[in-house]
Amino acid sequence: MKTLFVCWQNVSRSQIAAAYYNRLTHSHDADSAGTQVELPGETLQERRNRIGGTVAIELLAQDGMDIADNKKTQLTPAMLGRYDRIICMADKSVTPEWLKNSAKYIYWAISDPGAKDLAQAATARDEIVARIKELITL
Repeated sequence: MKTLFVCWQNVSRSQIAAAYYNRLTHSHDADSAGTQVELPGETLQERRNRIGGTVAIELLAQDGMDIADNKKTQLTPAMLGRYDRIICMADKSVTPEWLKNSAKYIYWAISDPGAKDLAQAATARDEIVARIKELITL
């Protein structure tokens, strides 16, 4: 099932979710995007070099995944037609109405691990992985 994971800036939660979903389903069925992406097309490593942060790189490296070259993608209305479901972790205040009104929209309340240390960010990762495991066993 084609799944789009969405967060605010497309640097942490949605990147983490897409990587684990693809690993756990042995597929390439998940992608990620952000509701308010600064510099779309920039890689996570380029962002880190520019402003720091991006602990998602370390979190996934702990499990043998390299997302440093993943590019940030801006969510657009045209993307809705490409996915069977869209799981949004961005705060509802930064989520466009057209997404919230879509029948494909699913909201996961997961705190943003950005600007947090690795241990705090791991809590968000663990919650994301647990929810993905539930999702793929439905």
